[in-house]
Amino acid sequence: MTSVIKTTFSFAWLLNFYQHLSRFRRNKAGLKAQPLKLIAKIVFIQFLSAFNLSVFCYNSNMNKEKKIENYELLLAQARSLFSDEPNVLANLANASALLKTALPHSVFAGFYLFDGQQLILGPFQGNVSCVRIAMGKGVCGEAAQRQETVIVDDVETYPNYIACDSAAKSEIVLPMIKNGQLVGVLDLDSALIGDYDAVDQSYLEAFVSLLLDETCWDFEMFGVNK
Repeated sequence: MTSVIKTTFSFAWLLNFYQHLSRFRRNKAGLKAQPLKLIAKIVFIQFLSAFNLSVFCYNSNMNKEKKIENYELLLAQARSLFSDEPNVLANLANASALLKTALPHSVFAGFYLFDGQQLILGPFQGNVSCVRIAMGKGVCGEAAQRQETVIVDDVETYPNYIACDSAAKSEIVLPMIKNGQLVGVLDLDSALIGDYDAVDQSYLEAFVSLLLDETCWDFEMFGVNK
């Protein structure tokens, strides 16, 4: 069984890398513009993704040591991914994709951004979700208002829960605070009850901190002049 899983993800990694190279080859000008460092980064990230997935899928009930090892790999991927890219939309999109890939039980991995009054759905991976969440409402609104991480072991028994996806069984929400100001929240939903603990909180808070530090939180570049 283990060999089948590893073979499957090795093939997936090779196919993914080949598709990246094919895209570059079809655009010669783009290939010349891309530094060797970027291609090396793609190889590095894809390798870690394949390895990370094979480990997660091999043992869904991993022990604490294995969970820590996998989160270390996740942070290594994040450092490489965000190190040379400050664009907020690009980093939020890639961050949600990275989390959804690395945490296989996730049914939602994404961000809600604070507009000064409420939380607005941002880049995410998962099914269609709630768009606007008032401060204090639901797990996301509660984490944003308290500016503290909130872990819910069983969403069906949590009184302040907003059901956006019936597949979600447990949830963790982490506030994102930059220079003392609330930027938004990172929201993760799992298909398993009790899927998040103190280890998840510690490493996901480190993930959020890294994302906040490496990203320029400026959305003006996406405005349209009327």
